[in-house]
Amino acid sequence: MKVASNQQLVCPVRGLLNTTKMSKDGLTPTEESYRIEAINYLIGKGYPKENFWIEPILNEFGNDGRNSFRSDFAVLDIDVRLLTSHTPDDILNHALVICEVKRDNRKSEFVKNTQVKPMLNFAKLLTTVGLYWDNVEKRVFWIEIEDNKKEIK
Repeated sequence: MKVASNQQLVCPVRGLLNTTKMSKDGLTPTEESYRIEAINYLIGKGYPKENFWIEPILNEFGNDGRNSFRSDFAVLDIDVRLLTSHTPDDILNHALVICEVKRDNRKSEFVKNTQVKPMLNFAKLLTTVGLYWDNVEKRVFWIEIEDNKKEIK
């Protein structure tokens, strides 16, 4: 993770951010710093930075989508500039990785069950994986189909 001299974060996808590495208490990293850590990890694994979509809407609920379901980022199988629209369906038609990042592990089971697994239920590709990332745990979820039933592992 690259940090500017004033402790602002530098994201490999978005550049210099208007947020700091550490939380207000100065003792723990911010959620944004963990998001950058996850992005850097995936870029290191060969995913092109041009394929990252930050905070995509994966499903719209409620009046005019006011209760939309977002993820922290998605990695697409194409450069995000090639998307014909920014609708959830267009994003999900290309999503290889959908990631949820938290700054601590306290509610990890709750988050995995209410955010990560539902994200995969929205996925259009059977090869899409869900990634949960926090200060302690980095976990991958995927879809398996057996006996004509979809299961998230």
